[in-house]
Amino acid sequence: MQVTAQDGTVKTYTVTVKRASSSLATLSSLSLTEPSVVRINTTSGPGDYNSTAKVSASTNTIRLVPVASDPGATIRVNGAITASGATSAPVTLNADSTFITVQVTASNNTKVKRYVVKITKEPASAVASLSKLSLVEPDAVRVNTTTGPGDYNSTAKVAASVSSIKVVPVATDAGAMITVNGTVTASGATSAPVTLNADSTFITVKVTAANKVTVRTYVVKITKEPASAVATLSKLYLVEPAVTKTNTSSGPGDHNSTASVKSTTNSIKVVAEAADPGATIRVNGAVTASGIASAPVALNTGDNTIRVEVTAANNTTVKTYVITVTKEPAPVQLSAVATLSKLYLVSPAVTKTNVSSGPADHNAVASVSATTKTIKVVAVATDSTATIRINGVITPSGAVSAPVTLNAGDNTINIVTTAQNGTTTSSWAIIVTKAKPPVIAAINNRNGQVDILQKTEPLTTETLPEAITVKQAVSPNGDGINDRFTIEGITAFPENVVRVMNRNGDVVYEAKGYDNLGTAFDGRSSNGTMQQPGTYFYAIEYKKGAEILRKTGYLVLKY
Repeated sequence: MQVTAQDGTVKTYTVTVKRASSSLATLSSLSLTEPSVVRINTTSGPGDYNSTAKVSASTNTIRLVPVASDPGATIRVNGAITASGATSAPVTLNADSTFITVQVTASNNTKVKRYVVKITKEPASAVASLSKLSLVEPDAVRVNTTTGPGDYNSTAKVAASVSSIKVVPVATDAGAMITVNGTVTASGATSAPVTLNADSTFITVKVTAANKVTVRTYVVKITKEPASAVATLSKLYLVEPAVTKTNTSSGPGDHNSTASVKSTTNSIKVVAEAADPGATIRVNGAVTASGIASAPVALNTGDNTIRVEVTAANNTTVKTYVITVTKEPAPVQLSAVATLSKLYLVSPAVTKTNVSSGPADHNAVASVSATTKTIKVVAVATDSTATIRINGVITPSGAVSAPVTLNAGDNTINIVTTAQNGTTTSSWAIIVTKAKPPVIAAINNRNGQVDILQKTEPLTTETLPEAITVKQAVSPNGDGINDRFTIEGITAFPENVVRVMNRNGDVVYEAKGYDNLGTAFDGRSSNGTMQQPGTYFYAIEYKKGAEILRKTGYLVLKY
């Protein structure tokens, strides 16, 4: 220890510590490792302390871990100094027994103690058996037999298409050696592939015990089953597009079916699944894997034959499946023209005037005299394939319609043209106003006044008042107002027929004996279907005396 004063003076002090030497020469523990085995102390032997231990016949070396009771003691294992608590160098073992000496010298270098361990190798195992023997790639079941060329014999069957198989042997004793058909194979490992003969093949698994003396053989006889004669399909269907096929009792194949596709379909694919995986499938001559979609088959208009041929694994049995796919011809382009080139009134011939608004797509008005009882319509379609309905009655293009009865006031004549495509429609409404009977002025002699009198016509059936009034608003919303199509006065004419038509001219409602209550249009068609809101046309026929009168017009349906 060195001390330096403020003025630079230095003084040195030395302290000597002397430790008393120990006479302790013992171990607090002594263990065997690599492999770990148990020591058993004995009362006799060449050392101060003696013990024994046993190891397997396959053990070639072992190590010791000695721990001194006094850290100052010196330890030597078979003469080699070994630190306390450290693992010694490997000690080579003899074939039978080996003595290992651990010498402990106390720190006083005077007292010495020896620990001697006798290591004895157990006899090599004579076990030459297998705990398990499996067949894989493919998996096959072994069946033990009582006879055969080996110590243990078994058989197994595989499909005719199998060309090789592998073996997984597991030794009962880890020290045994295994060979499969002469090739060393580790216990629990998969052997190299064993090539199989056309009929039967013997696989020999030889197990040599650790003692190199005991040998046992396991012989497995692998037999190939006869090639399958199954040439059928478990599934056959069409995709891209997916269409349903229908089986038929006759046709060019062993199994026949038909299917139909649209004119826009140019190709189709087939999926065939073989009942036996060893079978070969050909679609129109091209080999196709089982369960996989075939190459596209081109389709022409009309009938197209798809031939699916299945060859069994025996290469002898063949079955054919023929699908006839009919491609529809391209549809004829239907006309969408629903216009009229001419529309006029006859009997009597009166001029109509087009107006910008009304219940139809095209609207016109016309007037007739009070004495005109009926009028007829001539409608000429721009396209001769269109269908014309006048007040719901189909009328040929250019032909004169049936007479339309006219009542005093406005009378609506509905003309609906439907194009050839059945979808495009156009509607016309001609409102024909029939003048009221003429009036005359008469002088009242009594007071000199001029009275206005309506001229009366003879009271015949034809000229009797119509006595019905149509309410055009229909709103079946349950509020009690216009919930039904109301025809005032219709109950006075029980022999009646009422029709309601949509803008396409289709009759959506028809009833006899219309009475505004139990028999009445409430927004539902005759079959109960709720109709869309909008403008509809009506046609009323009723018997007045011996004469049948008609009234037409339009109504507005709202909810």
